[in-house]
Amino acid sequence: MATQQARKRVPAVEILVEFRTLDVLWSGSNPPYPSEQSARWAVRMHRAALVESRALALSRGRVFVHPERFSSVIETQAIEAMRRRSSPPGETGS
Repeated sequence: MATQQARKRVPAVEILVEFRTLDVLWSGSNPPYPSEQSARWAVRMHRAALVESRALALSRGRVFVHPERFSSVIETQAIEAMRRRSSPPGETGS
């Protein structure tokens, strides 16, 4: 009994405090993606940059996303894609 009471007094350690479950990308009032499939596609396409910027985390077999970092990476990738598309043929668009 004393052990159970002692456990109750110890505050839980929160991990990944600023991270959210992946469904934040397609659910809610104004989600950035219209469906789960499109959000998961974006994660697959940008996985390397998302991991590098610490926008994705894996804990206990579940993927979590840091919304601000995720948005920053996707914005950078979108701008870079437009830069490449707008470059004249033969130029890299640096």
